[in-house]
Amino acid sequence: MKRLYLERSTGLALIFSALVSLVFLILASVQVSARDGNNAPRPLAQVYEIIEDFVREDYLSNWFASPRLIRRHFADPLDYYWGKKDVPLKEVVRDKMAYITRWPQRYFRLSSESLEVIRTPEDPYIYAVKFRYEFETKRKGHEKAGLGQTSLLLELFDKRIMIRGEGGKVLERY
Repeated sequence: MKRLYLERSTGLALIFSALVSLVFLILASVQVSARDGNNAPRPLAQVYEIIEDFVREDYLSNWFASPRLIRRHFADPLDYYWGKKDVPLKEVVRDKMAYITRWPQRYFRLSSESLEVIRTPEDPYIYAVKFRYEFETKRKGHEKAGLGQTSLLLELFDKRIMIRGEGGKVLERY
């Protein structure tokens, strides 16, 4: 009985390669069609609620403590703190994991009525988001608390938010 190996069977390898490419093309078109669901962006009031939930329940609740979740919600590359453009996702994951290690105890709370959501003129599915938050971070022998501000550039899909840009600063220390 003859065994078929992909490296020896170029015809089979080409068919397999074509099938894999087809699957990825189908998945990409599903993601695009999910973004364009009904070919019209959601009303801004609905988008505001979705983004507010994301900020409160996901972004500020330490959900990014997992490299897997960071990779799921952050674009590659993205614009990052201090005006850095096109930062590779692996650098963002490394930076966030270093922060988590440095500050193992973290608490963030959205400041009331500070969330601003603006649809970008270039793309009706991308939103500039800005908000203030209170923070407390602790590690052995050190503690910090204060008020910070974050700016995000978010792309909204039907069931997913992709962070295309992230920046921020500490406004006040207590």
